[in-house]
Amino acid sequence: MKPTHIIQMILAHAVLGLTACGGSSGNTDEDSLEDVRAWKPNAAHASALYNCVLADTTSELCTLEELPLLGMQTETPSVADIMGRVLVSHDWMAERFEEVLLAYPEEILPLFRGLTAIVIDDDIRPAFYSSHTGAIYLDPFYLWTNNAEKTTINPKEDYRAGFSDPLAFRAWGRYLHNGDYAFSYGSLDNTDPRPIADVVLISARLLLHELAHVNDFLPYDNYSSLTTTGTVPQAIDSLTNGRVSDQLSHYSALTSSLLEDLGQVMYQGETPSTAQTQLTAAEVGAEFEADAAADSYAYSSQFEDLAMLFEIAIMKRFWGLDYQVAFVEPIDDATYCNEYLIGWAGLNWLGDTDVKDRAMFVTNALLPDVDLTMFYQDLDTPALSSTGDWCLQAPSAAVLAKPTAPQPVNPLHFQLHPH
Repeated sequence: MKPTHIIQMILAHAVLGLTACGGSSGNTDEDSLEDVRAWKPNAAHASALYNCVLADTTSELCTLEELPLLGMQTETPSVADIMGRVLVSHDWMAERFEEVLLAYPEEILPLFRGLTAIVIDDDIRPAFYSSHTGAIYLDPFYLWTNNAEKTTINPKEDYRAGFSDPLAFRAWGRYLHNGDYAFSYGSLDNTDPRPIADVVLISARLLLHELAHVNDFLPYDNYSSLTTTGTVPQAIDSLTNGRVSDQLSHYSALTSSLLEDLGQVMYQGETPSTAQTQLTAAEVGAEFEADAAADSYAYSSQFEDLAMLFEIAIMKRFWGLDYQVAFVEPIDDATYCNEYLIGWAGLNWLGDTDVKDRAMFVTNALLPDVDLTMFYQDLDTPALSSTGDWCLQAPSAAVLAKPTAPQPVNPLHFQLHPH
């Protein structure tokens, strides 16, 4: 039987006892993946893609003989190889996906070796990796460039959007370049286009995050020991050294129980305690500073801990983007950037000694052929702040013209956090 709805697929992960970096999607009954199709129907294994990515029960899971990991076919996947594993609900999604792949540094392409397929469908939100099928499922919001494309995307809200509402603070992060936003997410609520340069960066952030999950669960140096008669979950269970995130936890675990508990509230939807609702941004920020996470999302799970370290480091390495993590407090029904007061913020927090050490462990494991020694050595010391608001402060007038009035905060910067 094939699933009618995305939610059935996610629930199946729990029934099978698997760890999927997705979770309940909060989708409506109209949401479905059944309209996807292989973009390259004549590619190797294309005929197996549909059934394999929609597998709903243990008995329906494909073996690695039916649909091998891409890296079991080639050590150096090309863009064409990757496109042979793509399924989409609309043609433009594949066309745009190929366009951004061609714009990425070639050093990133080996990260695709650990997956079975890439699914891009108008109903997917949030994007996720499934250790059930070995595929990544991408939200096409990260790919659109014009109005015709974005009108095909389901405009539903990410199911996690309101989890932090009962708390007195918000845990935020943003990518900056020369003191300004590195890219604009745009909106599905207007007809404005979005430049491909922004799409390259937005999609890179998404893919680095999801591919970190892929290579966490199935590191490339284990492929030689995999049996083709087994399924993806069986391959994961057979790993001698476990997942990379397991190794990271043994090497350098996060230590804050306060933030671990808050992570379950902010990202898993648990009901906060009275004490948690009274925590200030400054208090939570001080706790964060004393630990070694790259972003607050790390406290959702060990898998997101690894993925955020990898995402932020590689976005900095290949695109020179600075990441700022912060804890802010809204004033009443805050809308504008000056209505969110900073309790703690760290620009280039990746440069913190402990965070950098953990990021090096992750990137060395996931991208062993890329020498990042000098990259980490040259990272700037983090710039910390405990005052001000969420409005961007220009480092100099020549670099960034300060707006004459506070700007509205775009919720998409926080609601579309990769999963």
